[in-house]
Amino acid sequence: MLSPQEKLAPNVDGGLVFRLRDFGQPDFNFGHSGAHMFGWTNDFRAYPDQDFAVVVATNQWNMGVDLLSVAPAIEDFISAWLKYERAGAHKTAREPHTWAWKASYVMGMVMVERIRGGLGINRPITPEMVEAMSADPKVGVTSNQAKENWDRAGFRAGVEDMLKVEMKPAAIKAFVESDRIRIGPEELLPISKDLGATISLLPWGLIQ
Repeated sequence: MLSPQEKLAPNVDGGLVFRLRDFGQPDFNFGHSGAHMFGWTNDFRAYPDQDFAVVVATNQWNMGVDLLSVAPAIEDFISAWLKYERAGAHKTAREPHTWAWKASYVMGMVMVERIRGGLGINRPITPEMVEAMSADPKVGVTSNQAKENWDRAGFRAGVEDMLKVEMKPAAIKAFVESDRIRIGPEELLPISKDLGATISLLPWGLIQ
């Protein structure tokens, strides 16, 4: 049941019953999900190498997104939290911030990456430009909640930190996993989803 039988997606294999994710990798997990027409959904995943399993059951569909997208977000968050905790990252003292500040911080990071990394524009990003962008969060933000809870200071902090990072995949990955980032690395995926992203906001698959 835990042997791949068919390829379902780049990192997902089908077993006899279970979906096998990241087979042969440290984050390997397997599980099964289901749904009922009244809106009940359930998802189960086990992470053998991390020695935990989780079941997420809901009683209401989220009709705006994939019906079963909530459970994987919770499961991935727990997996990432445990991974960074066991690596000692939880001992890093970070200044407490609101969720709005953290979401705006990520948007500041993304803005720099898209301009410097994605477009390859090396002209200076001036304080005046940052102030103008931070004053109008509507550009590129699809979530109404993100628009209403915009934090200009968080956005400026994200820009400031990302401008110090070399725009190469390895350097960005190292930054995201370091104590230089002002949010927990495990928070990046739920923040991305909260901002309305259907895929990772950061490049090169850093958020899985």
